[in-house]
Amino acid sequence: CQCVFTFSTVLGANRTYWYREMIKYNSRNWPLILIQLLPRQGSIFFKVVPQCLISALIGLVPTFYGFVISDKLHSMLAVVIGFMLVFRATLSYNRYWDGRFRIGGVVKTCRDFGRQVQYNVPAGNPEETYEKQEVLRLILLFFVLLVQHLREEQNLDACDPWITERERKIITNQPRKPLAIIFMINKKIIKFVRSNRIHVVQYQHLEDSLSDLTAGFNGTDAIRFTPFPFPFAQTLTIFLVLYCFTAPFVLYPFIGKFTPIGAYVLALAFFGIYEISLELEDPFGHDANDLNLDDMATALQKDFDVLRFVDTSYETYPPAPLEPVAFSQEAFQTKPSVANYKASVSKYPASLLPPEERSYTLGIASQPPDGRRKATRGSGCTVM
Repeated sequence: CQCVFTFSTVLGANRTYWYREMIKYNSRNWPLILIQLLPRQGSIFFKVVPQCLISALIGLVPTFYGFVISDKLHSMLAVVIGFMLVFRATLSYNRYWDGRFRIGGVVKTCRDFGRQVQYNVPAGNPEETYEKQEVLRLILLFFVLLVQHLREEQNLDACDPWITERERKIITNQPRKPLAIIFMINKKIIKFVRSNRIHVVQYQHLEDSLSDLTAGFNGTDAIRFTPFPFPFAQTLTIFLVLYCFTAPFVLYPFIGKFTPIGAYVLALAFFGIYEISLELEDPFGHDANDLNLDDMATALQKDFDVLRFVDTSYETYPPAPLEPVAFSQEAFQTKPSVANYKASVSKYPASLLPPEERSYTLGIASQPPDGRRKATRGSGCTVM
């Protein structure tokens, strides 16, 4: 299912894009889950129909000619294929959530970076404000180009709201366009440091965020372009085809004329699990069950729109330093009551207390407040 969304950009333009909504469902509504069989609804059943039909057609052979084979080999082979299918599905599932975790980390770092630029970089005139907005625009451009990189798309027209002609010429022939944008952002941050607009400590925080963006690019790139080991995929495919397409000759002695139906259901189960693994292996594409990166880009855009209208920049840097608290003897002139004595004194270090309140040792005649016992005679110990 496709929907339309419109959002404003940092440059002030409005554009309309098409994107696919991620499949959302209620796990408790099992009747609705049963009838959602179309691929655009997230189902894989129609994708494995060809394999199932082949298995059902093969099932007609023993039905009409009575040709059968022993079920002993199939029983042993089922254990191996089941283990390989489960292992394949588990790796694909972990790959899916690893991709979600990494792309979520990229979005988080983009938000943090934009917040740090907006809050920590002062803007005393329109030109300086524009430079800050340029950094926010480049962050958005980085995420959009990252999505295109993961989807192997090369059309820069989708980046029109965020990209300039000069930037387009620079990154057109670059194989890793998001990294080129990180270089541009880094150059602007260094300019902030050299113009004394931010402190070197703030620069280090921004540099760490850029490093996190680079790590996010490397992680998502590894998930997208590192294929599943070919020997494992080839072996699983061979045994899966042999098992499902010879199963009708094993089923015929047990179910007779219903062999084509049984063969269809068996192929649906085995090839269905394999198709689920293929569906989850690449979470960054346009399939119904892939991550909705378009929604993430829209959310990031809206977050940056909020930053544009909230000016919380420091007037000067650095702000006034924190001053230590001035403790005095007068603060301890009035003795607190027994009930709240410990609570009122415990917040001060012992070294800051007046001498008569620090300890009660042998030879001090005065009784400590709230009736605390004195040190035992001859023990030489101190009671606090």
